Amino acid sequence: MTTTARSNRKILPVARAALVSLGLATVLAPGATFPQSSRVTEAGLTTELRTASQATLTTTAPSNLPVGSALKDRATLAGGVENPTGTITFRLFFAEDEMCSFQLFTSTVEVDGNGTYDSGTYTPTGIGYFQWTAEYSGDDHNEPVSTSCNDIHETTSVVPVQPTLSTVASDDIVLGGSIHDTATLSGAYMPYGSIEFYLFGPADPDCHGPAVFSSVKSLTGENGSFDSASFTPTVAGTYRWVADTLPDENNLPVHTGCHDPGEDVVVSTRGVSLTTAASPNVALGGKISDVATLAGGAQPTGTITFHLYGPNDATCAKAAVFTASATVDGNAAYPSGEFQPTKAGTYRWTAAYSGDVDNEPVASLCNALGERVIVSPVTTPKLVTDASGNTQVGSRVYDRATLSGAVNPTGTIKFSLYGPNDSTCTTKPVFTSTVQVKGNSGYRSTDFRPAKAGTYRWRASYSGDTRNAGVTTRCDDSAERVIVRPKP
Repeated sequence: MTTTARSNRKILPVARAALVSLGLATVLAPGATFPQSSRVTEAGLTTELRTASQATLTTTAPSNLPVGSALKDRATLAGGVENPTGTITFRLFFAEDEMCSFQLFTSTVEVDGNGTYDSGTYTPTGIGYFQWTAEYSGDDHNEPVSTSCNDIHETTSVVPVQPTLSTVASDDIVLGGSIHDTATLSGAYMPYGSIEFYLFGPADPDCHGPAVFSSVKSLTGENGSFDSASFTPTVAGTYRWVADTLPDENNLPVHTGCHDPGEDVVVSTRGVSLTTAASPNVALGGKISDVATLAGGAQPTGTITFHLYGPNDATCAKAAVFTASATVDGNAAYPSGEFQPTKAGTYRWTAAYSGDVDNEPVASLCNALGERVIVSPVTTPKLVTDASGNTQVGSRVYDRATLSGAVNPTGTIKFSLYGPNDSTCTTKPVFTSTVQVKGNSGYRSTDFRPAKAGTYRWRASYSGDTRNAGVTTRCDDSAERVIVRPKP
């Protein structure tokens, strides 16, 4: 922000007695002033009267800075004459100091002509509001000039910084081991709050419930890496860490999220882990499946049993709509087999390994991340067609179709031309053209040149895909008729 101060214009004092002694007392009326440069001669003696320069001082200070930044003011001296000299003194006060009585910092710079001059720097140790003043001393040819206290354009707000917090959890373990989290704080300014670590258990995949463990690490004014206390799980599954900072006056809070990369820890039973991955979402009519991967086992045998719940059974409390088993023969991935839902909704898979004499049983939980499959209703899109105009034998004809309302459509559109004079479209088409569909858009058939006169009729058929139903235009649509006249 910028503020400008301007000096008062004054006449340099000249003793009235000197004028009287020169016989000039009557030249000017009492109380009058001389022009800026006046030369008066008497008996070969010359007296010159001059005014001081009316200089300006313009200052600029930043309006906002993050805590830890150096404050600085800038003053521009302009309008001075005779290559101004002297000094500019900068003073820094708290903005609450309305009389500018208690200066926090002062900086004086030498002036060498009109120009821009920077103050020294001052770094506050905390947030707050600060104000500057600047004062030019003047010299023999230039009047002093200064900015005023409480000038809003000379106020700088020092605000808290936004630190960053990155976290990485300890490695996966088997039951009996311990886990911990490490948070790295950077970009904070003299942090004196704390970092709070929270650990969520296998039954809470979205980190919404109470934490199974928490740990607080106090900060002592430094950025760096900080470890949580260790925790020894008693239940196998996937655990998730999150970390928060408790803010102080110089630093804003920062939070990590559930499922942040590197923050999940898998706790396995006797070296056996079971990870599952359901098939992608489908439209009604598609098939879904699950895959369970057994790892870390000691030559495991037994079975993996898959259960599918739904639609919309969020707690897996109702009877499963599908059950399948896979025989285990070593650490490997085992598929469930496919199921074709007959209703739309959200389906949830679970998988359970039976265990054997050398490996403990392990099971995935209901509503686990990656085990939900959304079966969406099939969408019926709209297909609007518009054939080329009437023409004569030998000229080209074509059809256009616009597909809309489909959900990420793929597949094909087939254009069929009937005629001449087949008003029911029951005979074999005289021409077909197929184009690939890539989204809701307009599509065009290739050209056809009829060899016979008559009325031709187009039909267009969209094949549909896993998300969208097929749709076909009707025969003898008025926009789909093309009259082909004989050549003249």
